[in-house]
Amino acid sequence: MGRERADGCTGFRVAAGAVVVVGAALVAAGVFTPDERPGRVLVMAGVVGAYAAVVADLRAVAAVAALGGGLRRVPRPPLRRADRPG
Repeated sequence: MGRERADGCTGFRVAAGAVVVVGAALVAAGVFTPDERPGRVLVMAGVVGAYAAVVADLRAVAAVAALGGGLRRVPRPPLRRADRPG
């Protein structure tokens, strides 16, 4: 009521994009080591860019891009005593 619905639901597009981004993150994790961040970022950026080129819903693209940006951050392992400065 009062809201016009586009030719599809944004929620379904976000869910599909989330599946695609998680799959890309798994592929990037399998192909690149944790130290090869540029390769991982390149895979994630390529997938999100391809998704944005296919989907015309800007709200879904923004949500998927935010998800892709959050998944690429890999925490570093804690330093061993021998590696600590000082």
